[in-house]
Amino acid sequence: DDEIQLLFELVSATDLPIGDKKTSDPYVVAYLGSEEIHRTQHISRSVSPIWTVDNGSLFVLHCTVQEFFAAADGISFYIKDYDKLGTNVTLAKLNIAQPTLLEMAKSDGIERFEMELDEMKHAIKASSKYFPSKLNLRVRNATPFDVSFLRQLHSIQKAKKLGIYADQAFIAPNTERVKLLKRESKVEDGVTLHRVKPFPDPSRDEYDTKWLSKEGIMKEAMAPSTNWVEAGSGKLGKLYLEVLHCDGLDNKDSTRKSDPFACIIYEDAIVNTDVVNDELSPRFMPWTQRAFCFNIQHPSSQVMIGIVDFDAENGMDDHDPIGRSTIDITNFRPSTEYLLTFDLYKSVLDDERPKAGTVTVRLRLEYDSYREFLKGSLAPPPVNYINLSKKHDFKTSYFVCNGEEVLGTYDKDAINSYRTELEGYADIAYYITQAIMTVVLWRGHREITVFGKKISLPLHSVVAFVMGVLLIDNFNYLPSFSLFSIAWLLLATNELRQRDPSPWHGSMTYMEMWNAVIRDKAPPIEIADHENEAAIRKYEAAVAERLEKEKLKAEQAQENAEKLEAFLHEEENAANAELETMETEMKGKTTFNPLAGVLLPIQNILGTVCRSLRIVKSLLLWDESLYSFMIVNACLVLGIVLLIVPWGFILRWTVRILVWVLLGPWMKLVDIYFVRKLEEEGDNQAKHFQAMAQGKMATVNDPRRLAMIQKEDLMKLRAMKRYMFGKYVTGVPQFKTFRFPDYPLPQSSAKPVPDASAVAISETKHGQRLIGPMVPTWGDAAK
Repeated sequence: DDEIQLLFELVSATDLPIGDKKTSDPYVVAYLGSEEIHRTQHISRSVSPIWTVDNGSLFVLHCTVQEFFAAADGISFYIKDYDKLGTNVTLAKLNIAQPTLLEMAKSDGIERFEMELDEMKHAIKASSKYFPSKLNLRVRNATPFDVSFLRQLHSIQKAKKLGIYADQAFIAPNTERVKLLKRESKVEDGVTLHRVKPFPDPSRDEYDTKWLSKEGIMKEAMAPSTNWVEAGSGKLGKLYLEVLHCDGLDNKDSTRKSDPFACIIYEDAIVNTDVVNDELSPRFMPWTQRAFCFNIQHPSSQVMIGIVDFDAENGMDDHDPIGRSTIDITNFRPSTEYLLTFDLYKSVLDDERPKAGTVTVRLRLEYDSYREFLKGSLAPPPVNYINLSKKHDFKTSYFVCNGEEVLGTYDKDAINSYRTELEGYADIAYYITQAIMTVVLWRGHREITVFGKKISLPLHSVVAFVMGVLLIDNFNYLPSFSLFSIAWLLLATNELRQRDPSPWHGSMTYMEMWNAVIRDKAPPIEIADHENEAAIRKYEAAVAERLEKEKLKAEQAQENAEKLEAFLHEEENAANAELETMETEMKGKTTFNPLAGVLLPIQNILGTVCRSLRIVKSLLLWDESLYSFMIVNACLVLGIVLLIVPWGFILRWTVRILVWVLLGPWMKLVDIYFVRKLEEEGDNQAKHFQAMAQGKMATVNDPRRLAMIQKEDLMKLRAMKRYMFGKYVTGVPQFKTFRFPDYPLPQSSAKPVPDASAVAISETKHGQRLIGPMVPTWGDAAK
């Protein structure tokens, strides 16, 4: 080719010289020979600046081959200190020869090159005695998409716009046909007919679906959807979700009824249904915007759905949140159609959560291979963020993901909720006590039928006895038995979970999961509506009664402790009455808590502890069944491998070697011929300590470098997503960290659909996942 097109990314610089009194305001100017080809914006007060798309990190070098090789010094980068009033002095420079550049371009922009800079005499002083100044950059051959992207980026930045691709990644609640209707119902032939909202079926005669009875509207709402929207960036499978109807919603309007719509967030995708105006029990029609096909990134991702009252007609007001729920699909089966009803709540944390209505959805999960689906769990769930260009959409997305709580600020109720939650974990003591008694007292738990008679076998007691006897005789089994105990605990909790009469609280058994792995297909499941409802009510009543008894015991113990403390306090006051009167009582303002700044870190720590415990609980109780399954298998395999390792022999010989090498009389020779010489030779000692210092700096530099790379990646991703999708950012929960898991109500059902027909996708809204460094791929280009 006669032309050279190279895409450069000025990633960052580290440990630049100081150009001002204490720091620098660096920017980079790039030259091809003597011609300036690019200039970044300056970064204020930083000797380790990071450049992003906001301040000129990307540029394309476009020239002829002759012009490229004619430049004497290749590409030159001058890092200068910006001074608003004085001269912009050069801090450091870097020259990269043409052959080196072409070799660097072969990395396709994946490698981050750290180039040491030549510091200039204009700088006041070096910012670091131990680390040289460096410029970090990436380079690759530019594609036509890169050139087009940067051209559009520059034009958008001149117009000071953000979220240029927002419409391609966000589907707003459709309000085009929503009007304030004067007439909601009428009577024909003695039958009350209601106006169909938000509009009649456009594919049929208008009068066929303009007025229907309540039964007719419900029948239409339950019909298959005809207008599907594809969303998300995953490749693991498909999740089909239809929002069918809501019932008994809270009214958020003062003059009339709410105008509800559903906002759904799944991984990196956000979608909204049409608005159904002036309804507290809205029915979403199959021809409206209500059906979504999500591309799955990870098996453990949750669907978060919020019902919101539309109030942003003028673009200035915020939507009013009504309620939200979370749908955990981890234990759902493929080729099964689920009809699910969930309670809606505004809070995700309060001890007492008033219900705000219900939402009913239809859901189907499809993937080709169960093994690939399981393999997708080997990596943790991806960290996803939703960027939005409008503030009221951001507030809605925040509510869907986090509920009404804003935990970034001090909240007394949040602290109380965390305290109550931590106290609730004491309930685990009941289960531990029961488990210990079952094992120690040889209580049967696994029923088998022998000659028509049911017998309960104490299998856990047998296993514990055999492991204990073997361990006493040979402590080499300790590592293996420790791993076996973890697997044993998880298998026991899986068995305990199967005893719950509710089919919605269960998961596949360990053997069922292995069967699915062998067949590479998870079997569908059938659950009738209101299945086992009587048994469920009885089970829940028993659990509630036991919890109430435990609560009363705890309250009684607390009351006795308070009485004892009060008695001791009275005795102490009597002995120190004179001293107490000398103290001055300080009263704070009733409208301001002076301890808020102190209590907020405590609140954050409690929140972190509670979220960590929720993750552990989800693993123990098989809410994260795929992870639990893999942990059991890993423990069993490692335990078997470690059985053949002679731990006693290894430990004995390790200690023996250490004793003979380090504690023998020959250590006197080490003192005479090595240690004393170091003490006597001062110069050598100084060199020795200098070498030690350099080695220590090298070990410090590794985590320092990794921290810098993480900061770079975060800042560049944030800036790129702001530019592409909008400046308002909502973090999507990565793990199952909600205090209260949301389970389907008893009226929910499931039925196998082995030959489900393909849906017709009428619109595609890409997820917001960006792939690759420099100019990332996105949407169709990332598939």
